[in-house]
Amino acid sequence: MKINLRQVPAEGLELSENLMPSDLDIVSKEVVFKKPIEIKAFIEKGINAVTVNARINSEADVFCSRCLAACPTKIDKKFRFVYETDQGQEVIDLAQELREELILDFPVKSLCKPDCKGLCPKCGKNLNLEKCNCKI
Repeated sequence: MKINLRQVPAEGLELSENLMPSDLDIVSKEVVFKKPIEIKAFIEKGINAVTVNARINSEADVFCSRCLAACPTKIDKKFRFVYETDQGQEVIDLAQELREELILDFPVKSLCKPDCKGLCPKCGKNLNLEKCNCKI
């Protein structure tokens, strides 16, 4: 998401944009987005700084680290950035900050439920769904 600073009026500017995960280089096997990433931002311009208040919304599947089941996750995050600017600067690109905010919001280890039993290390059956006859 690029902001043309010359188009930001004194009262501020509201923008919205939908981005694909590939636009932010966050395509991954661990987190699969089910819809585009919706970004809404309000931009305020001061003398030497620009403030961006934004909200990110989307839906994704993250995978349980024990049983590999897909876990639907809603992404709804607010954040605020302040950029120092100079007189010659015309554009601010939010892509890197948006990418970082999304990645930081991903769980390090996700679980489908707190008591997930995981997969049998011998036969690979999902122990949440069925028992196996392996002697571990």
